[in-house]
Amino acid sequence: MHRRGATLTVVNRVPLDRYLRGVVPLEMPHDWHPQALRAQAVVARSYALAKLVPGTLFDLYPDTRSQVYGGIEAEKDPTNRAIGATAGQVVTWQGRAATTFYHSSSGGRTSSNAEAWGGSPAPYLVSVADPYGWRSKHHRWGPFRLTPEDVGRRLGVSSVRDLIVTRGPSGRAVEVTVNGAGGARKIRSDDFRRALDLRSTWFSVRVLHLEQAATRALANAGATAVLRGFVRGLGKVRLEQQVNGGTWRTVERVRSQASGRFSVTVKPARTTSYRLATSAGAGAAITVKAR
Repeated sequence: MHRRGATLTVVNRVPLDRYLRGVVPLEMPHDWHPQALRAQAVVARSYALAKLVPGTLFDLYPDTRSQVYGGIEAEKDPTNRAIGATAGQVVTWQGRAATTFYHSSSGGRTSSNAEAWGGSPAPYLVSVADPYGWRSKHHRWGPFRLTPEDVGRRLGVSSVRDLIVTRGPSGRAVEVTVNGAGGARKIRSDDFRRALDLRSTWFSVRVLHLEQAATRALANAGATAVLRGFVRGLGKVRLEQQVNGGTWRTVERVRSQASGRFSVTVKPARTTSYRLATSAGAGAAITVKAR
């Protein structure tokens, strides 16, 4: 225990391999093959030595800032045996412990350290295919539906109009350009996915946006109104209408320009709601009033 003023810091002092006993079963199921558990033990030991926290009262955090540590309650006999069988084994690079990153699910391919975090590339942290990733329940995830208002609030950007993804060599997103009322803003993909609670940087952005009609109230029933919007990456898109809370019915298929922009002329006989829809779902509705 360490006291600094009114603050008391408690540090759990344990030998490295006793620490690993509380780590390995939380990072890999303890009933996996013994050789897999041994590999994880070596990786966890190497990572711990490579990521010691400098200038503090402790060496490692008990969470994902280092590795998740559950203490004695997390220990399992199979992982304890794996740690004992690999005692002293560490992955090294140029005489030092290697930073052996690992993951729950790669999505089918890893990225290099330079692509993921920038800086100088490490020869042992290159992008490789993962043919076994499909077994994970997190191999595919989504889709998540967010309104421009949701995205803008989470990113601190007003009036979001478009999101453009830039990809790295692995196919993962490395940067997202957010076009809003104040112009374009570039955001690191990792910051973007954390702000939007996405599982990883392996994501794509699909846009389905119908703008409120310039003329919200027509002078008389049967007058025309022009609806404009923007679509990207969604295949076939249709315009649907709803009258007086009834059933949504297809008006026509939307044909957009290369830029994704489109316009459709409608002639509502009465107050009508419109929305864009695809096989994946529908977007937010707008209403055109007819007197």
